[in-house]
Amino acid sequence: MLLTEIVWAVDNGADVLSNSWGGGGYSNILKDAFDYALMNNVVVVASSGNDTTDQFWHYPSAYTGVIAVAASDARDEITSFSSRGEYVSVAAPGNNIISSIPVRLAPSEGAG
Repeated sequence: MLLTEIVWAVDNGADVLSNSWGGGGYSNILKDAFDYALMNNVVVVASSGNDTTDQFWHYPSAYTGVIAVAASDARDEITSFSSRGEYVSVAAPGNNIISSIPVRLAPSEGAG
C-alpha cells in the first residue's frame, strides 16, 4: 500500500515527501517507489531513526538520494537517542521542541 501512496503523491504534484518512520530491512519495492519520486524531482526526506546506534541499515533514510535527518539538541549536537551513520545528511532540532500538538494527543510524559 505504501508504494501506491508514494506514487499517488508524486503523480498528484507532491514536491516533498517527509517520512518520520523506518527501520531495518531493505525493500526493493520501497526503493523503487522512492526512486520514482526522485526521478520526478520530488525531494525525499526521512528520519535517521531513534535507535541510538551508528548503523548502515535504516531504511528508507539509507536509500541513495534520500535526505536522512538525525535529531539535534539545543547545543546543535546529535541527541542521545538519534541514530547516526554515514547515510545521515543533516540534523534538525528534535529534543524538547515546543509544538502545537493538542495536549489530548500528546504522550503523557512531559505533556501538560
